[in-house]
Amino acid sequence: EQLRHRPWIEVEAGIRANGNVMVQGSDVAIGGVISYAGTKNVGSKVVSEGVVQSAAPVTPGFTWTVADFAPGARFSTEPGYVSHSGNWSVNGAARGIHYVSGNVTISASSLDLRGVTIVATGTVTISGSETRLEPARADLPTVLAGGGNCTTTAINVSGSDTRWDGVLAAPNGGAQINGSKVRGGTMLAANVQISGSDIRIG
Repeated sequence: EQLRHRPWIEVEAGIRANGNVMVQGSDVAIGGVISYAGTKNVGSKVVSEGVVQSAAPVTPGFTWTVADFAPGARFSTEPGYVSHSGNWSVNGAARGIHYVSGNVTISASSLDLRGVTIVATGTVTISGSETRLEPARADLPTVLAGGGNCTTTAINVSGSDTRWDGVLAAPNGGAQINGSKVRGGTMLAANVQISGSDIRIG
């Protein structure tokens, strides 16, 4: 109950990094365990249910990969499926799955991307304000980024007032949140870095 009343950074489901984890900021609340394989940098003001080092990589248990969304693959026949060739700067999107052969940039303000699953072979940057994201279906990711590596970021959330339901997944790269007024569901990445203000995840 204590975690519910902290209005700044909150991750209800816990954090798992198969590499390093950094969680900093003021009034940070993690509703589960912070688990990592590499090194940790967890601020003294971070409240959590524990910080645990576990060297064995944790598999996400998802039933999909980036390749599953490519043209001709198993999700390409879903209603509303669209394939984008090259980088995509999102100014709006129809409901459904959007597969991108490249990087994705979401920098426009007040974008409503509810009912939209974005899968990119590269990186995804969310820097606009008042962005709303929700997957096309509950069993699909909200954002799945195949780019990055263990030392570079695949998903970067730096905008203000960003909200997402579902999963932001970067299984091969890092995920970084350094915006303000961020509220979200689940985050999975090789490395996780969270800093900023007024952020609640979970």
